Amino acid sequence: MPDDLYFIRADRGPVKIGRSNNVARRFATLRLMSPVPLEIVGVIAEAGEDEAAWHICFADHRSHGEWFRWSDALARAIGIALQDGDWRSELSRNVEAFTRPARLPRPQIAKVSRSRIIPFSERRRARSAQPLPPNTSGE
Repeated sequence: MPDDLYFIRADRGPVKIGRSNNVARRFATLRLMSPVPLEIVGVIAEAGEDEAAWHICFADHRSHGEWFRWSDALARAIGIALQDGDWRSELSRNVEAFTRPARLPRPQIAKVSRSRIIPFSERRRARSAQPLPPNTSGE
């Protein structure tokens, strides 16, 4: 049986985007561990395989783990997903409208000259050819 995709919201707080083959049991477990009241915002049957896509889509809303800050964009996306119809294509067409990811600078990659790269076999030989340091312990 495929997993269901669920949205569980903490009282005026973040929403958990997760998957489970038994949402009622998962909700009961989360509710026991939570210091604040929780509510099920919605469940999409047999859509558990889309959990990672939601996590990626709303990465800039991530609070911690699988919990995401509640926002108009996330509420709008969940609303569309809970409506009948082809919500996957609608969501993918409107991802940019739902999310405004921060533009991160490209990572700087250190450039290494090929002439400075020493093959592993030569490193071992170079180390074994070095003399041992003198024994200064007095023995």
